Amino acid sequence: MSFSEYQQALNQEKLALWGEPVTLPDGNTVTGIFRWQVANTEVGHIDSDQKQPTLEVFTTVTQSWPDQLILLIRNQPYTLVKCLPKNNGMTLCVLTETPDTQPNRVWQ
Repeated sequence: MSFSEYQQALNQEKLALWGEPVTLPDGNTVTGIFRWQVANTEVGHIDSDQKQPTLEVFTTVTQSWPDQLILLIRNQPYTLVKCLPKNNGMTLCVLTETPDTQPNRVWQ
């Protein structure tokens, strides 16, 4: 088994263990690992922990994603800010919480 095949198998196992469904605007779903990353930042002279929602998915999935794409994760809309390829077949997507302008909408 080559290194890239081994890495792909590890990525698939990681998504199988911790992945959850992510709904795209067209109704299709992909599997990704959603988490809130905490970054220690300094605002003025005060230390502050800031949470940033992120999503890790296969790089091949994100290649056609435009900026500002809205994703539905755990019944909450999030807007894609940027994608950061990790050179291991996975991409880390930085998200922002999106205000739900249509609270009675039903995503399929």
